Amino acid sequence: MNFFYLCGAAFLTFNMVGSVLASTSDLLPKEIPLTQYVDPMIGTDRTPPFDSGSQEDSLGGFTTPAVQLPFGMVQWGPDTPGVPGKWSPPGYHYSQNRITGFSMTHVSGVGCDAGGAFPIFPATEEGQLGGSSFSHENETAKPGYYKVLLDNGVNVELTATLRTGATRLTYPAGKPAILKIIGKTNRGVGNITTVEGDEKALSGWTMGGDFCNNRQYYKLYFYARLDQPFTSKIDGNTADSNV
Repeated sequence: MNFFYLCGAAFLTFNMVGSVLASTSDLLPKEIPLTQYVDPMIGTDRTPPFDSGSQEDSLGGFTTPAVQLPFGMVQWGPDTPGVPGKWSPPGYHYSQNRITGFSMTHVSGVGCDAGGAFPIFPATEEGQLGGSSFSHENETAKPGYYKVLLDNGVNVELTATLRTGATRLTYPAGKPAILKIIGKTNRGVGNITTVEGDEKALSGWTMGGDFCNNRQYYKLYFYARLDQPFTSKIDGNTADSNV
């Protein structure tokens, strides 16, 4: 129940802000959608057009196209493989053409590893659960919205509220719909369980922390709900099988 209360509070906050703006609209100039000028890819590479003046041994400006509202708790976005000899703390780099997951927490502009909690990955075969290649021509990043068509045929769309994230996964017609959810971080601690009596819900927790090697750990909890019931579930203890 707390989950739904938080969602309601987030939407209520938006409504209250909207009311204040509406009451002072006569004092403001004509509204211009400034988000049209925002490119979330800036800083994700060391080469134009996305370079932001990075160090030689790093990968861009340590930014991520993860979706997030201002001051939001969720930064849901794609994760790409690391590049040997290079440094990319946010988990995404534009030079890569493979996505290994879509995790709920990211931090832009930092010089230390952070985030990457609760990654999910959609597939149509069990052998695809380690990731999929993709083309940047099939990738879209805007403020509050991210979309990519993976080469495995699944179209992924992400957005976020202040406290939650939402995704729409469109699987190819006639193909199995498989979704991997990993409940562990690189510390190897965490757990995922189904919600008793509800074949559309999962809950779990993992340990966060270690930001800049600062050993201040904390628990992160999640509750996930799908619009379709599970037809089968596989519980795994390895990095390739945490479903």
